[in-house]
Amino acid sequence: RFVNHHHRRHCRELSILIRSYASSNNKIQKHPHCKTILSKQQQCRSITTQQASPPPPIQHHPHQRLTISRAAHLLNSHKLTPQQLCQHAHNLATFGEHSLHLNAYVKLLPLDDVLQQAQLSHDRITNGQRKSWLDGIPVTVKANVAVGRWWMMPSSSSAILMDMDNDDDDDATTGGDFNNNSDMEEVYESDIAKKLLKECGAVLIGITNMDEFGMGSLGLNSGISLQDGGNHCNNVIGSSTDDSKQAQQYLDKKRYANPIYNPLPWMHRLSMLQSHNQHYNNNDDPDQYWIEQIQNSTVQNPHGISDEDALEELLDEVRYWTQPPHNDGDSSTNIEASSRDYYSATTSPLLSSGGSSSGAAVTIAHGSSLLSIGTDTGGSLRLPAAWTSTVGFKPTYGTFSRYGVVSYASSLDTVGFVTGSVECARI
Repeated sequence: RFVNHHHRRHCRELSILIRSYASSNNKIQKHPHCKTILSKQQQCRSITTQQASPPPPIQHHPHQRLTISRAAHLLNSHKLTPQQLCQHAHNLATFGEHSLHLNAYVKLLPLDDVLQQAQLSHDRITNGQRKSWLDGIPVTVKANVAVGRWWMMPSSSSAILMDMDNDDDDDATTGGDFNNNSDMEEVYESDIAKKLLKECGAVLIGITNMDEFGMGSLGLNSGISLQDGGNHCNNVIGSSTDDSKQAQQYLDKKRYANPIYNPLPWMHRLSMLQSHNQHYNNNDDPDQYWIEQIQNSTVQNPHGISDEDALEELLDEVRYWTQPPHNDGDSSTNIEASSRDYYSATTSPLLSSGGSSSGAAVTIAHGSSLLSIGTDTGGSLRLPAAWTSTVGFKPTYGTFSRYGVVSYASSLDTVGFVTGSVECARI
């Protein structure tokens, strides 16, 4: 009876409002019910305008992010070589993994392999036989997408399967010989990797990290990182009693090394150092900026920070937040660890990169690749792209073949990509 009574009352009020709106706007304002509603709406608008004013627009540095079109222009005009561009990307990837501890890669290709691919692109560009806009462009591929001889099987997609590599008694059933069988590695290549690397001529920099099996939205459960050599199986502790302390250290290292961190806080700090130290303005030639940036790139300082003390101070802060606290019984260490845990909720610069294509978005945001292939089942590309200020594109289902992609939900799995801008996504 209570529900029916209020339902009838609201229906009568709604009918009055509808009749008033149908008659004229003046009658709406004269109606007592409408006067109350309009006054409340005006109050809410005034309060909202005062308390939630729109934030100022983000001012991006004109030289902050290298696009595919600019990189292709520099390569086609012979102002840069694919070797220089790809070595710069490799330097950024190495710096991001070992200095910023981003954990974006599960496998970073050796520099010789990268330069070998770049040399082939350089020969094609020099001879006027460029395959596509992506010829000579550094790219990365998600760990659940097979990329021929560079793919890691069965370690891809999950650290659980990596325990199988330790069983040397039965390599046939565990797949332990798969990494050593070049024939099988060459044959098992996804359609998207074949199209990207062979038909378009892109240069593979590495394999990006992800939530295990693509089941995650925060990048917290990758189960693997380059911080411990890219393979947790190599650090398995023995069964002796002296290994208990090492086992605990290994678990602590695994626990803290797994997250795939968002690079935006560190990129903001680095851009501030660049703007303070180098004083670029809008009239500078972007091409010349990137030529100098790429040609002077080093592994220790790929961003070109001239103030080495400021850079070292930033890296000290990165180590402070990313490395696990060591509890060795020292009271000072314990106090430092407890204080860091206490303040981490409000002061920590460590942010999630989203998932499950976490590494794909991180490599684009950091600049170590200009295009990263990933997969999207329920937002695995779009979510990390939104969280890292990049562009994630999930095409219509079936646009790209899923052959060679580890299945999650076959009726929803979609191969897509992350880029640094909408223009790059269009290309």
